[in-house]
Amino acid sequence: MILRQINRLQLLVLSLLCLASIGMVQAQDPGPEEIIEAVMVFSHPEIHQQLDSPDRTLTIELIIYPCVEISGQETSYERMILIDNRTGELQQITDQLINCGGLGGFGLWALRWSEDSKYLYYTDAREGSPDGFVGLWNPPLWRVRIADLQIENLGQAQFSPDSAWIAAWTQDEINLVSVNSDKSMSFELSPSELQMFELSWLPDNSGIIYIQADTLYGAASRTTVTYLDLETGMQTVLLDRES
Repeated sequence: MILRQINRLQLLVLSLLCLASIGMVQAQDPGPEEIIEAVMVFSHPEIHQQLDSPDRTLTIELIIYPCVEISGQETSYERMILIDNRTGELQQITDQLINCGGLGGFGLWALRWSEDSKYLYYTDAREGSPDGFVGLWNPPLWRVRIADLQIENLGQAQFSPDSAWIAAWTQDEINLVSVNSDKSMSFELSPSELQMFELSWLPDNSGIIYIQADTLYGAASRTTVTYLDLETGMQTVLLDRES
């Protein structure tokens, strides 16, 4: 039965592609779901990553369908699957349709589990970077709560050297998020009117140094360096230079 369904899907996709190639389907370009189905039919899936949870009860499996031409465009598809090693149950966490040869960050990748196996951290930009972006950029970080597969976007972020905390930031604030719990805290950037340019953890995890500028493009006329003490929450501007 499954084989017959796949064969019918192959015939349907082939028919659509053939019609499109001779100009008979001009007003109805294939949608994302149709493109995904076509890539899954004509590409050969590969297991690109497997990451076991600390308690070994769960495994993350990243399946990649390599680039294949669909309606004149090279396209690939990726799926991140959660496998329950006790029951064999499979659940899809997320997926990504990729324009091969395109610009920007792309590609799924499981980064790490929390120590108690309750959270998974992954990125959807394991390769590439924003075209023409200047200043601080880290691949976006996402957190999955395994109990209900709720996904939280943490944005651009860095793990602390001991992997206990995450520093995530916007142009308004730094958010500290515990890797192993729901605990978090926020700090407004100081000075508040400048833009984040660079951020680094201290090697002993005790604080963060970040650099701001009045512009991320071209020469900055004002640059500041600020120290954030994580024990006290106090921020100290170490350098405020104008040119």
